[in-house]
Amino acid sequence: MDVVCKRVYDKARPADDYRVLVDVIWPQGLSKEEVKIDEWKKGLRLSTPRPTGIIPRL
Repeated sequence: MDVVCKRVYDKARPADDYRVLVDVIWPQGLSKEEVKIDEWKKGLRLSTPRPTGIIPRL
């Protein structure tokens, strides 16, 4: 089974099987009917990227 990450603002396609929204807040300007998700995981968060301009010490 392949997992594909897409933006919630992209339209659902017939080839999309099971759609999960992973976000704490609901996307602005979209209704639940427009999004067509199967599950909303409010408690999960995507990892945040490392801030730019910071060089880690080794």
